[in-house]
Amino acid sequence: MGFILAYTSAFGVVFFSTVDFHLRKPVSVTETIYSGARLGMRRLTQFVFWRPRGTIVRFSCIWFFADVRDQNVLFMLFVKVKLMPFSLSP
Repeated sequence: MGFILAYTSAFGVVFFSTVDFHLRKPVSVTETIYSGARLGMRRLTQFVFWRPRGTIVRFSCIWFFADVRDQNVLFMLFVKVKLMPFSLSP
């Protein structure tokens, strides 16, 4: 989870600094880091807590993992499916 938070924050900082560079808008380093991290966290929370996506993940877990009897294994599979888009980093 820490890697996902750090990666998303860093991605937001890079995105924010790139946009500022192309808009030729001078911004301090601390404001760039703060605003970029905030932008990355907002993107992460919107992605994780988006209701239709959560519903689709739940139904697909029920559909594909219905034969799994062990609750711990089922929970681990559900978490992996929920966080799968973050594992596709280059």
